[in-house]
Amino acid sequence: MHGKRREVVKSRTSLRARPGDLLVAEPEPNLIYRPATRTVATPAGVPDDAIHFAVDERGTVWSLVQHLSDDPDRVVRQRDGRTLGSEAVPKPYAGGVLTARDGVAALSLTRGEAVRGVMVTTDGGSHWRTVLGGGIPWRDFRRSPESLVLELLADGRLLVGEEGGRYWLADDPTDRTFHELDTPARFTSLTVDGTTLYGVADATTATYDLVKGEGLWISRDGGHEWRHVMAAGEGGGGRTASPDRP
Repeated sequence: MHGKRREVVKSRTSLRARPGDLLVAEPEPNLIYRPATRTVATPAGVPDDAIHFAVDERGTVWSLVQHLSDDPDRVVRQRDGRTLGSEAVPKPYAGGVLTARDGVAALSLTRGEAVRGVMVTTDGGSHWRTVLGGGIPWRDFRRSPESLVLELLADGRLLVGEEGGRYWLADDPTDRTFHELDTPARFTSLTVDGTTLYGVADATTATYDLVKGEGLWISRDGGHEWRHVMAAGEGGGGRTASPDRP
């Protein structure tokens, strides 16, 4: 990575989110960063009972509101401090992980201590739908809802999975059906930047023993081929592999 260390100003005044703002801390404290002024502050006007946040490229703040009463959880969307609308989480589910990008948003649906689906909007929140199947075996999810990976690619496709487990990618930007990613190693983490996937295979215990395929893997074609970025001193700089062709 290249760049300079720059001073950031923490404002005591809350900021109304604008296009280009970034969510840098969530859930506590809830902070957004404005690159144009190098300012970090709490988002202005968000509901007091909001527990999770996301900020998209349009400057829309999405928040999950959880009531203490029997009322359902709600996803609230705001821009420039104004509420644009909200959507109730369908019963019997509660809201979990929230992600948003360029008018597309997704919220995991939990029941008890398990993830059982997602609710998705692809038109800025005007219409929502639930995905309780779509090719994802939700009943096989074993980890806590906090271990869920829920991220959006720049083209609107949704990535779903569990840390250290299996991952699914939407077939297209409608986010209705998904296919499982065939990864070249067991990833302890998987994230996205634009439409590029970054998977890390590493030891999960303090023994630091080498694991099969250890290191960083990069895919720029939706997981069809992966480039293995070797550790310093291994030489070669990397290699490309398909999951079925190590």
